[in-house]
Amino acid sequence: MSTFRNLGDTLRDDYARMEMRLRGEIRQTLTGQLDVRVTMHWTVSRFCKDIYLRHGLKLEGWPDDILFADLSRVTGRERVSRLVEELRAGRLRFVPNTETEREAARADPLCASPGKINLGLTPCLGRDDVKKRRPGQQRKHDAATKRPPRYMRNGPKSSKWVTPEAEARAEEAERPNELFRGGRPYMGLGSRPGMLHVRNF
Repeated sequence: MSTFRNLGDTLRDDYARMEMRLRGEIRQTLTGQLDVRVTMHWTVSRFCKDIYLRHGLKLEGWPDDILFADLSRVTGRERVSRLVEELRAGRLRFVPNTETEREAARADPLCASPGKINLGLTPCLGRDDVKKRRPGQQRKHDAATKRPPRYMRNGPKSSKWVTPEAEARAEEAERPNELFRGGRPYMGLGSRPGMLHVRNF
Protein backbone atom coordinates (compact mmCIF):
# COMPACT_ATOMS: atom_id res chain seq x y z
CA MET A 1 0.00 0.00 0.00
CA SER A 2 1.36 3.39 -0.95
CA THR A 3 2.14 5.82 1.84
CA PHE A 4 1.13 8.89 -0.16
CA ARG A 5 -2.32 9.56 -1.59
CA ASN A 6 -3.66 12.15 -3.96
CA LEU A 7 -5.54 15.14 -2.60
CA GLY A 8 -9.15 14.13 -1.89
CA ASP A 9 -8.50 10.39 -1.81
CA THR A 10 -9.45 8.46 1.33
CA LEU A 11 -8.56 5.04 2.65
CA ARG A 12 -12.24 4.04 2.84
CA ASP A 13 -13.35 5.42 -0.47
CA ASP A 14 -16.62 3.47 -0.72
CA TYR A 15 -17.57 3.90 2.95
CA ALA A 16 -17.38 7.50 4.11
CA ARG A 17 -18.75 9.02 0.93
CA MET A 18 -21.68 6.59 0.74
CA GLU A 19 -22.53 7.32 4.39
CA MET A 20 -22.63 11.05 3.71
CA ARG A 21 -24.79 10.51 0.62
CA LEU A 22 -27.27 8.44 2.64
CA ARG A 23 -27.47 11.14 5.30
CA GLY A 24 -28.27 13.68 2.60
CA GLU A 25 -31.04 11.43 1.26
CA ILE A 26 -32.60 11.19 4.75
CA ARG A 27 -32.52 14.96 5.23
CA GLN A 28 -34.00 15.72 1.81
CA THR A 29 -36.73 13.07 2.04
CA LEU A 30 -37.91 14.06 5.52
CA THR A 31 -37.83 17.76 4.63
CA GLY A 32 -39.79 16.98 1.46
CA GLN A 33 -42.57 15.40 3.53
CA LEU A 34 -43.09 18.73 5.32
CA ASP A 35 -44.69 21.90 4.07
CA VAL A 36 -42.35 24.34 2.36
CA ARG A 37 -42.81 26.75 5.27
CA VAL A 38 -41.81 24.13 7.86
CA THR A 39 -38.16 23.53 8.75
CA MET A 40 -36.98 20.17 10.05
CA HIS A 41 -35.31 20.33 13.48
CA TRP A 42 -33.07 17.68 15.02
CA THR A 43 -33.15 18.71 18.68
CA VAL A 44 -35.99 17.53 20.89
CA SER A 45 -36.80 21.05 22.10
CA ARG A 46 -37.18 22.59 18.64
CA PHE A 47 -38.82 19.48 17.19
CA CYS A 48 -41.44 19.51 19.93
CA LYS A 49 -42.12 23.25 19.63
CA ASP A 50 -42.05 23.81 15.87
CA ILE A 51 -43.23 20.49 14.44
CA TYR A 52 -44.99 18.41 17.11
CA LEU A 53 -47.03 21.19 18.73
CA ARG A 54 -47.21 23.96 16.13
CA HIS A 55 -48.00 21.78 13.11
CA GLY A 56 -49.41 18.70 14.85
CA LEU A 57 -47.00 16.20 13.28
CA LYS A 58 -44.97 13.37 14.76
CA LEU A 59 -42.17 11.35 13.21
CA GLU A 60 -43.22 7.71 13.16
CA GLY A 61 -40.93 4.73 12.65
CA TRP A 62 -37.66 6.02 14.06
CA PRO A 63 -35.76 2.97 15.46
CA ASP A 64 -35.61 2.87 19.25
CA ASP A 65 -31.91 1.94 19.32
CA ILE A 66 -30.73 4.84 17.12
CA LEU A 67 -30.03 8.29 18.53
CA PHE A 68 -32.42 11.04 17.42
CA ALA A 69 -30.16 14.01 16.84
CA ASP A 70 -28.45 15.80 13.99
CA LEU A 71 -27.53 13.12 11.47
CA SER A 72 -23.85 14.01 11.74
CA ARG A 73 -24.04 12.41 15.21
CA VAL A 74 -25.57 9.20 13.84
CA THR A 75 -22.36 7.37 12.98
CA GLY A 76 -21.90 4.02 11.32
CA ARG A 77 -23.01 2.95 7.90
CA GLU A 78 -25.23 0.23 9.36
CA ARG A 79 -27.30 2.72 11.40
CA VAL A 80 -27.63 5.19 8.55
CA SER A 81 -28.58 2.39 6.13
CA ARG A 82 -31.33 1.23 8.50
CA LEU A 83 -32.83 4.71 8.52
CA VAL A 84 -32.74 4.81 4.73
CA GLU A 85 -34.45 1.41 4.52
CA GLU A 86 -37.21 2.52 6.90
CA LEU A 87 -37.60 5.72 4.91
CA ARG A 88 -37.80 4.00 1.51
CA ALA A 89 -40.26 1.41 2.85
CA GLY A 90 -42.57 4.18 4.07
CA ARG A 91 -42.32 3.19 7.72
CA LEU A 92 -40.34 6.34 8.67
CA ARG A 93 -42.73 9.19 7.95
CA PHE A 94 -44.60 12.16 9.40
CA VAL A 95 -48.16 11.50 10.56
CA PRO A 96 -50.64 13.70 12.45
CA ASN A 97 -50.63 13.41 16.22
CA THR A 98 -53.61 13.56 18.55
CA GLU A 99 -54.66 16.19 21.05
CA THR A 100 -53.88 13.78 23.89
CA GLU A 101 -50.33 13.39 22.59
CA ARG A 102 -49.93 17.16 22.29
CA GLU A 103 -51.09 17.67 25.87
CA ALA A 104 -48.56 15.08 27.05
CA ALA A 105 -45.82 16.85 25.05
CA ARG A 106 -46.69 20.20 26.62
CA ALA A 107 -46.23 18.64 30.04
CA ASP A 108 -43.08 16.72 29.04
CA PRO A 109 -41.44 17.66 25.71
CA LEU A 110 -39.46 14.40 25.72
CA CYS A 111 -42.70 12.63 24.81
CA ALA A 112 -42.43 14.20 21.35
CA SER A 113 -39.02 12.68 20.64
CA PRO A 114 -38.93 10.07 17.86
CA GLY A 115 -37.37 6.92 19.25
CA LYS A 116 -36.18 6.38 22.80
CA ILE A 117 -32.61 7.72 22.63
CA ASN A 118 -31.97 11.46 22.44
CA LEU A 119 -29.73 14.19 23.84
CA GLY A 120 -32.38 15.63 26.15
CA LEU A 121 -33.82 19.11 26.17
CA THR A 122 -31.71 22.06 25.10
CA PRO A 123 -31.88 24.87 27.69
CA CYS A 124 -32.27 28.46 26.54
CA LEU A 125 -28.88 29.94 27.46
CA GLY A 126 -29.29 33.34 25.84
CA ARG A 127 -27.36 34.99 23.06
CA ASP A 128 -23.60 34.79 22.66
CA ASP A 129 -23.22 38.48 21.82
CA VAL A 130 -24.81 40.02 24.92
CA LYS A 131 -23.02 43.32 25.71
CA LYS A 132 -20.74 42.70 22.77
CA ARG A 133 -19.95 45.33 20.19
CA ARG A 134 -21.54 44.22 16.93
CA PRO A 135 -19.82 44.75 13.57
CA GLY A 136 -22.42 47.21 12.31
CA GLN A 137 -22.13 49.35 15.42
CA GLN A 138 -18.34 49.25 15.19
CA ARG A 139 -18.29 50.55 11.61
CA LYS A 140 -20.82 53.28 12.40
CA HIS A 141 -18.78 54.40 15.40
CA ASP A 142 -15.52 54.49 13.47
CA ALA A 143 -17.07 56.44 10.60
CA ALA A 144 -18.55 59.04 12.94
CA THR A 145 -15.67 59.59 15.37
CA LYS A 146 -12.62 58.54 13.32
CA ARG A 147 -11.17 56.86 16.41
CA PRO A 148 -11.33 53.45 18.10
CA PRO A 149 -13.99 52.75 20.73
CA ARG A 150 -13.26 53.78 24.29
CA TYR A 151 -14.16 50.47 25.92
CA MET A 152 -13.59 46.92 24.83
CA ARG A 153 -16.84 44.97 24.63
CA ASN A 154 -16.10 41.33 24.01
CA GLY A 155 -19.25 39.88 25.52
CA PRO A 156 -19.62 37.54 28.52
CA LYS A 157 -16.48 35.87 29.85
CA SER A 158 -18.00 33.08 31.94
CA SER A 159 -19.14 29.76 30.53
CA LYS A 160 -22.80 29.05 29.84
CA TRP A 161 -22.59 25.69 31.56
CA VAL A 162 -21.59 24.86 35.13
CA THR A 163 -19.54 21.71 34.83
CA PRO A 164 -19.78 18.94 37.45
CA GLU A 165 -16.16 19.67 38.42
CA ALA A 166 -16.91 23.35 39.09
CA GLU A 167 -20.02 22.42 41.07
CA ALA A 168 -17.99 19.97 43.17
CA ARG A 169 -15.39 22.67 43.90
CA ALA A 170 -18.12 25.05 44.98
CA GLU A 171 -19.43 22.49 47.47
CA GLU A 172 -16.02 21.98 49.09
CA ALA A 173 -15.12 23.62 52.37
CA GLU A 174 -13.63 27.04 51.83
CA ARG A 175 -9.92 27.26 52.53
CA PRO A 176 -8.42 30.30 54.29
CA ASN A 177 -6.90 32.77 51.89
CA GLU A 178 -3.48 34.33 52.34
CA LEU A 179 -5.22 37.71 52.51
CA PHE A 180 -6.92 36.67 55.74
CA ARG A 181 -5.29 36.56 59.15
CA GLY A 182 -6.95 35.17 62.22
CA GLY A 183 -10.15 34.56 60.29
CA ARG A 184 -10.60 38.29 59.54
CA PRO A 185 -9.71 40.13 56.33
CA TYR A 186 -7.18 42.94 56.52
CA MET A 187 -8.92 46.13 55.36
CA GLY A 188 -6.36 48.80 54.62
CA LEU A 189 -6.91 52.48 54.19
CA GLY A 190 -7.10 53.38 50.55
CA SER A 191 -8.84 55.61 48.10
CA ARG A 192 -11.73 53.17 47.83
CA PRO A 193 -13.50 52.36 51.12
CA GLY A 194 -13.83 48.65 51.75
CA MET A 195 -11.12 47.70 49.29
CA LEU A 196 -9.13 44.63 50.29
CA HIS A 197 -5.41 45.33 50.53
CA VAL A 198 -2.46 42.99 50.88
CA ARG A 199 -0.26 43.55 53.91
CA ASN A 200 3.14 42.00 54.53
CA PHE A 201 3.01 40.59 58.07
